Amino acid sequence: MWQDPSLLRRLYPTDWECFLSNAHAVQAFGFRTSRLADEIAELTGYAGKLHGLPDDMAVIAEAGRPARLCRRPDYRRDARFAGLWRPNPMFAIRNREDVTQARDGIAHAL
Repeated sequence: MWQDPSLLRRLYPTDWECFLSNAHAVQAFGFRTSRLADEIAELTGYAGKLHGLPDDMAVIAEAGRPARLCRRPDYRRDARFAGLWRPNPMFAIRNREDVTQARDGIAHAL
């Protein structure tokens, strides 16, 4: 798992492409810049536009199959995960007062 292809290139300047070449599947999402989106499209072989996709969409490239878009699973909302997880209190924060209380609680615990 990595956040950006440039991180792989920096850490493994001569061998970074081996990570992708030897992977059966590559999944990527959260394309914040058009440069990153274009690079991921080239690396996965996806022919469409990735920049500007909704956050719940990803591109997946599997060996022997064309790259395609898919919806990312969301354990908080997908019925198949119902009852298999406990609520994360950080997702329950709705307003500034809740943020302040959460921050103060974390600071107190430290």
